[in-house]
Amino acid sequence: VQPNYAPLPIPRVNGQEFIWLGKALDYPISALRPAQYIEAAKEKAAGMAEVMRKDMRAAALEMEGLRLRKKIMERSVDILERYQVDCAEALEWREANEAHLQQPFATLFPLPPGASLDP
Repeated sequence: VQPNYAPLPIPRVNGQEFIWLGKALDYPISALRPAQYIEAAKEKAAGMAEVMRKDMRAAALEMEGLRLRKKIMERSVDILERYQVDCAEALEWREANEAHLQQPFATLFPLPPGASLDP
């Protein structure tokens, strides 16, 4: 005799105990006692909780990696901005001192009277 199920499965106790729960838990359908199904459900829930904990740990590690990459990128941008400012300042200094740079070295730093470079 096939049991007559309602649209939502209703647990049966006589003969076909909790068949719908056995299907939901991927356990073989048998005439197990309700306490055994409850224990199986607890085991399945504990396994699912462990999987979720592992997933959460993996997501936390990935998030930490992304935070570190963000810090590295922010620091790199800061360094490049400072380098750009330094280059602009060096270019301004060169343009301001262009006339002096064109002069020979001896005219920039003349020897004192009577001094010689010869030994």
